[in-house]
Amino acid sequence: MNENLLAGFTPLSTEKWIELLNKELKGKDYKDSLIWHTREGFSLEPFYNTSSEAGSPGVYPYRRTRNTQSQQWEIDQEIQISAMPEEANKSALKALDSGASSITFCGTISSKNEMKSLLKDIGIQFIEVRFRGMNNPTEVYQWYAELFEQTGADSQAMRGAVENDPISQGLLNGGFGEYHAHSVTKLAKERKANQGRFRTVTINASIYHNAGATTVQELAFALAHGHEYLNALVNAGLTIDDAASHIEFRFASSVDFYFSLAKNRAFRELWANVIKAYQPKHSCSHNAFIIGETSGLFQSHQDPYSNLLRFTTEAFAGIAGGCDAFSIAAFDGTNSDFSTRMGRNIQLLLREESHLDKIVDPAGGSFFVEELTQQLIQFAWEKFRSIEKDGGILNYIVTGKLVEECSFSAEQLRSDFRSKKIRMIGVNVYPDPQKKKADLTSKIPASLKEFKALECFRISETEIPASV
Repeated sequence: MNENLLAGFTPLSTEKWIELLNKELKGKDYKDSLIWHTREGFSLEPFYNTSSEAGSPGVYPYRRTRNTQSQQWEIDQEIQISAMPEEANKSALKALDSGASSITFCGTISSKNEMKSLLKDIGIQFIEVRFRGMNNPTEVYQWYAELFEQTGADSQAMRGAVENDPISQGLLNGGFGEYHAHSVTKLAKERKANQGRFRTVTINASIYHNAGATTVQELAFALAHGHEYLNALVNAGLTIDDAASHIEFRFASSVDFYFSLAKNRAFRELWANVIKAYQPKHSCSHNAFIIGETSGLFQSHQDPYSNLLRFTTEAFAGIAGGCDAFSIAAFDGTNSDFSTRMGRNIQLLLREESHLDKIVDPAGGSFFVEELTQQLIQFAWEKFRSIEKDGGILNYIVTGKLVEECSFSAEQLRSDFRSKKIRMIGVNVYPDPQKKKADLTSKIPASLKEFKALECFRISETEIPASV
């Protein structure tokens, strides 16, 4: 095992690679046909002969994750809370029995008794539990913490989050209303010191992806978004180590496998650099906790079974990129037992048959992946710095710059979709007119009209001219 397996091979120079490429292209310059010009504004070569320094797993700046032995991730299942919490409880128990290891409850809880009904017979001391879309996050945390204490488990075993993110809510609403940093710091101060694995702030960066932002924009907006909350927590009196432990990020994977994989790797290094500036005492404070989810942008309402193929690619990319948890949406929008089971099974296959949990950062060391990661870091950092110089993410939103940039990128996507530069099987390539369309309609909150709201969309709903 100590033998150098490359010792018997003569390395090829860059010039030799180019010579071979041009030979295969019968004398044509490879730069005319094989260069990948990205939406982000940089170009990627068809081969790389050298690589930027990637570092090692478990070492700052954590591009290669904080893990050193294995790449375990939580298989998350979203459960909608209807008028009957008991029904959501049955769905959650069934999901856990079927392979899920994390539950995200979406909806509202109005009392401690409803929380008890929701969590009945669930071993909350053994799994991650998240609460999303709650209009009373402080109460939800208090009720959950009380029920957790009743299990008798160590408080450090309390894992999950109350996903409090007023910036995302305001951005989608078109106004912050009564938004103040107090709504974030109040909940953070409620959490006890020994509950550091339960987070109270979730930066929902998936909204930028689903609104058509480029990967660089998504990374920069998420970084500025997270920095706004970090500043608020530190200014409220929390130490940087305590403040960092409250924050997690939610990113959507797309059908662009390599960009989705590199996005997670790039963000970990970006966030570690932000935290470093605050000089934390503990190295673990540099770590970004990332929840991955499937793309709403590329979820097709036509031929919905083709979504299973896209979801597999997206989950593979997010998990291989080192996310800490991943959630797959219902491929047909029904949230039926069948559609949710299919989503879970994709992750179970990736774990039990592809063994993605056994290898830390499987793409690490790839010249191409490392160069792509480095480019994303460089461009996103420059964008982040420009946002901070412009007054931070809140000013960028209120002045309309963020929405304007996303709208411009979204129109580029739509244009590429119409011209079939972006190809979606069953949608703009090999469409089946007899296929039933899925109802993927989502509820859009009423705009407060303080500024233009961020509009998420599905690219499959883009109209294609009949002549195309």
